[in-house]
Amino acid sequence: MTLAAGGPGSFGYKFLLLLHLVCVVVGFGPYFLNGLLPRAATRASEEGARVVNAATLQISTISQFAIYGVFIFGGAMIGASDKVWKFSQSWVPISIVLWVAAVGVLHGLVLPTQRKLRDGSGDRAALTNQLSIGMGVLSLIVVVVMILMVWKPGT
Repeated sequence: MTLAAGGPGSFGYKFLLLLHLVCVVVGFGPYFLNGLLPRAATRASEEGARVVNAATLQISTISQFAIYGVFIFGGAMIGASDKVWKFSQSWVPISIVLWVAAVGVLHGLVLPTQRKLRDGSGDRAALTNQLSIGMGVLSLIVVVVMILMVWKPGT
């Protein structure tokens, strides 16, 4: 038996699913609750806030690699599904577009704002609000993609 052959019931497919889900949890999981840390840091001293924000940025920097794995293993699962799932089914391209949007929010808003908070540059309150919005949007995108993957419209 090859790793990817056999469709959704095969070991290979289930292994890819496991890797995909681990990447989802490790990649996106921190954004659901780590958004609370910078808000709490606004009540700390400037140095204390920088320490909290540095730790949050470190987690985000590590988790971004798992977010790339979400895409890689998700695509591999479609390829390994023996045409049960197809890139032409509407839930797949919509999920891909939303994944690209999530990565855009991550790199365009969340990580740069976390760096500014870590470095202590800019208005902490304004940056914290900006970060909360970015993490909220990121979390909302993930929930929408999860809905798409559970109900798979267009199949």
